[in-house]
Amino acid sequence: MIEEANGRDSLRFTFAGSCLVSVNMTVDGGLTIVELRQENIPLDEASRVNYHLGCMTGWTFYLANLKSILEGGIDLRNKNEKLHKLVNS
Repeated sequence: MIEEANGRDSLRFTFAGSCLVSVNMTVDGGLTIVELRQENIPLDEASRVNYHLGCMTGWTFYLANLKSILEGGIDLRNKNEKLHKLVNS
């Protein structure tokens, strides 16, 4: 659910239950910097693995894929429906 958006350079939404994700964009030296912050992650051991490691892997891939699409039009996601459990599926 979208919690907050300014329509220009900031977006905040809930993710994976009660986690709160903030995405902010700034320009530095003519380049756009995207900062993603995920908060309210549960602190139990299973959540440390599922959220910290799992989300880090997912966010890293999907932000890199967004960059690829915006800069060159190439979508890096898996298109083969026979392959499962890949980061890019």
